[in-house]
Amino acid sequence: MTVQYVDAWFVTSTCIFSCGLTTMDFAKLSRATQIILMGFTFVSGITISTLPALVIKTQTHKSPQGTTVDDDHDETHDENNEELPISNFREQRNLPEHVRAQLASLPTPAKLRYRAYIMCILLILGTCFTIYTSAYFAIGGRIHRRYKPEDLLQGNTSVNPWYVSFIVTVTGFNQNGLSPFSDGHSRFVNDVYLNVFVML
Repeated sequence: MTVQYVDAWFVTSTCIFSCGLTTMDFAKLSRATQIILMGFTFVSGITISTLPALVIKTQTHKSPQGTTVDDDHDETHDENNEELPISNFREQRNLPEHVRAQLASLPTPAKLRYRAYIMCILLILGTCFTIYTSAYFAIGGRIHRRYKPEDLLQGNTSVNPWYVSFIVTVTGFNQNGLSPFSDGHSRFVNDVYLNVFVML
């Protein structure tokens, strides 16, 4: 299959931005090309989220300049501050020494922000990994058990059910809509179980 540069650019862009538009039959592309495009789709599905912003914030909080970003340290901050003054009476309290040591060991607000950013990054990655993995095995297992090789023909070749699951999982999660079959997902139109996982 001969692909023009403008078509290659268009399909690559639609995979990166999860548009689902294409100027060619995705199913007729080579297996290597499909995997590369799915790689673009997979990466863009994570990076378009708030993940890049959290990574940048995490890196900036490693320096003293970065920790002041969220504190709003500007020149007019003290002038417009209408809050009541709060005094720190911790030193004046009659607390045991071990309690004072525990209080002193508590993390600072800057450290708490840093840990919160790290936790958000881990939660985003963990959520994406869980969704991808669950959908991949659910869809792949369903196709492997229910459909015969002749039901998965693309041209004269039967497509591996786990490869079908890979394409459907990535495109379904990123709302891309591409399919390893020229007729799309029409052969699965009556499979309620499969369609539920695709929509999820």
